[in-house]
Amino acid sequence: MLNRHDIESNHLAAILDERGPLTAEALWSAAQLDIDDFYNQLKDEETRGFLKERQGNSVTAPRLLEVAA
Repeated sequence: MLNRHDIESNHLAAILDERGPLTAEALWSAAQLDIDDFYNQLKDEETRGFLKERQGNSVTAPRLLEVAA
Protein backbone atom coordinates (compact mmCIF):
# COMPACT_ATOMS: atom_id res chain seq x y z
CA MET A 1 0.00 0.00 0.00
CA LEU A 2 1.26 3.45 -0.94
CA ASN A 3 0.85 6.68 0.98
CA ARG A 4 0.63 10.25 -0.30
CA HIS A 5 4.35 10.86 0.27
CA ASP A 6 5.16 8.05 -2.20
CA ILE A 7 3.20 9.39 -5.17
CA GLU A 8 3.25 12.23 -7.68
CA SER A 9 0.86 15.17 -7.29
CA ASN A 10 -1.14 13.91 -10.29
CA HIS A 11 -1.17 10.23 -9.32
CA LEU A 12 -4.90 9.71 -9.81
CA ALA A 13 -5.06 11.72 -13.03
CA ALA A 14 -2.20 9.64 -14.44
CA ILE A 15 -4.15 6.45 -13.73
CA LEU A 16 -7.24 7.92 -15.39
CA ASP A 17 -5.17 9.04 -18.38
CA GLU A 18 -3.90 5.50 -18.83
CA ARG A 19 -7.14 3.59 -18.12
CA GLY A 20 -9.88 6.04 -19.06
CA PRO A 21 -12.85 7.09 -16.89
CA LEU A 22 -13.33 5.01 -13.73
CA THR A 23 -15.69 4.85 -10.80
CA ALA A 24 -14.28 6.08 -7.50
CA GLU A 25 -14.05 2.48 -6.27
CA ALA A 26 -12.11 1.33 -9.33
CA LEU A 27 -9.77 4.31 -9.11
CA TRP A 28 -9.20 3.68 -5.41
CA SER A 29 -8.26 0.08 -6.14
CA ALA A 30 -5.86 1.12 -8.91
CA ALA A 31 -4.31 3.89 -6.80
CA GLN A 32 -3.12 1.49 -4.07
CA LEU A 33 -3.77 4.12 -1.37
CA ASP A 34 -5.60 3.68 1.91
CA ILE A 35 -9.08 5.18 1.87
CA ASP A 36 -8.22 8.38 3.76
CA ASP A 37 -5.18 9.12 1.57
CA PHE A 38 -7.22 8.34 -1.54
CA TYR A 39 -9.99 10.81 -0.75
CA ASN A 40 -7.50 13.51 0.31
CA GLN A 41 -5.58 13.00 -2.94
CA LEU A 42 -8.82 13.00 -4.92
CA LYS A 43 -9.88 16.32 -3.39
CA ASP A 44 -6.44 17.86 -4.05
CA GLU A 45 -6.35 16.75 -7.68
CA GLU A 46 -9.91 17.93 -8.31
CA THR A 47 -9.09 21.33 -6.74
CA ARG A 48 -5.98 21.63 -8.93
CA GLY A 49 -8.03 20.85 -12.03
CA PHE A 50 -6.31 17.53 -12.82
CA LEU A 51 -9.53 15.52 -12.83
CA LYS A 52 -13.29 15.91 -12.68
CA GLU A 53 -16.40 13.91 -11.93
CA ARG A 54 -18.89 13.16 -14.70
CA GLN A 55 -22.50 12.23 -13.98
CA GLY A 56 -24.24 10.11 -16.61
CA ASN A 57 -27.41 11.18 -18.39
CA SER A 58 -29.73 9.08 -16.25
CA VAL A 59 -30.23 8.73 -12.51
CA THR A 60 -28.90 5.17 -12.62
CA ALA A 61 -25.81 5.99 -14.69
CA PRO A 62 -22.56 5.60 -12.76
CA ARG A 63 -20.63 8.66 -11.65
CA LEU A 64 -17.21 8.48 -13.27
CA LEU A 65 -13.95 10.27 -12.62
CA GLU A 66 -11.97 11.39 -15.66
CA VAL A 67 -8.99 13.53 -16.59
CA ALA A 68 -9.96 17.20 -16.89
CA ALA A 69 -9.60 18.56 -20.40
